[in-house]
Amino acid sequence: MTTKRKRYARVVMSLETGDQDDSPEPDLYFRKAYLADVVPHDNDSVVILVIIVGRRVHRVLIDQGSLTVVMFWSTFVNPRLSPDQLRPHDGCLVGFAGDHVEVRGYVDPRTTFSDKEAARTIVMRYVVVNTPSAYNLLLRRPSISKLGVVASTKHMKMRIAQNMSTFAWSSTDMSGIDPDFLCHRLTMDTRVRPVLQRRRKFNEERRLIIRAETQNLMNANHIREIQYPEWLANVVLVQKSNGKWSMCVDFTDLNKACPKDSHPLPSIDSLVDSASGCHLLSFLDTFSGYNQIRMHPNDESKTAFMAEFASYCYKAMPFGLKNVGATYQHLMDRILSPYSTNSASLCRWHGPHPCGEGIARDRSEELFATIAKYNLKLNLEKCVFGGRGWEVPRIFVD
Repeated sequence: MTTKRKRYARVVMSLETGDQDDSPEPDLYFRKAYLADVVPHDNDSVVILVIIVGRRVHRVLIDQGSLTVVMFWSTFVNPRLSPDQLRPHDGCLVGFAGDHVEVRGYVDPRTTFSDKEAARTIVMRYVVVNTPSAYNLLLRRPSISKLGVVASTKHMKMRIAQNMSTFAWSSTDMSGIDPDFLCHRLTMDTRVRPVLQRRRKFNEERRLIIRAETQNLMNANHIREIQYPEWLANVVLVQKSNGKWSMCVDFTDLNKACPKDSHPLPSIDSLVDSASGCHLLSFLDTFSGYNQIRMHPNDESKTAFMAEFASYCYKAMPFGLKNVGATYQHLMDRILSPYSTNSASLCRWHGPHPCGEGIARDRSEELFATIAKYNLKLNLEKCVFGGRGWEVPRIFVD
């Protein structure tokens, strides 16, 4: 490759927005039924429809040989896209005939892709060019990979991974359970006076850990800064088996003021017995399940803790509070109640560990719809779908 072509490739690739997506990839397949409306052809190109800022854009070519996402000027000139959104682009594009194409700039609109069974919306960067074309957009290889799309020239269709919005890959992907549906409330003994714990001292190494953990909680919108709290606790650093440190809050005094919630928890033995006759077993693990439940606004201030430079309180239900396990189980019971009487097994282990589901494959879509309805997010790395008996997690049978 010549130096000019290398420089061109670097400029084009630098237009890609966002970090690399390391999310696990689900299986994608094409059914025979997808051929029903396909006219026999000789490896024609796949042409789809997308939605850009609310406008339906037809004649979108999936060009797996192209390195650039291209929007033609005739497509850009419409009431939904303002000329002010056009940003300058220093690179140049070369057509198939070797001629240079006029580049007007680039735009970053939100684009929705759909295959009638699944849909996904991402921010995509388009290089806007002024040249005639039979198409409105050209999609390039990296963009197709980013979308998790598989295109088939035989079927003249593309497939998008389904139910991916049900999973979370980081704390920022969690929208949280609607507080009007369920939130964690503190029932306090009015005879107990609030406690302000004495500040504990930490060495420099642990202060850096506390600072980083606090910033992570802020970035995830799990905590907020607070002034003049009535209850105030210290943080505690606990070393994990892998040598890393985890920051917890010492809620000992607050927990003493809260009576126990005696919400019934499921029996492990009964769950194992009910699942023993299932031909297929699916196990669902929520992503930081406790943190998906919000604290009641009136109780947020009671969860205040001391960090290095300020005090914070929890907006999301934290670990270590009394009765959070009962609240989490109550959430599982309410969301998954339609399945608990139909060969389904609901279980909560310690923390955000899996809730077991003995369901058949033909009910999986119904289950995903229910989970999505309540904005519950799953951890794909710890989920098992349609597993056989020998694939049952060891913790379930021990």
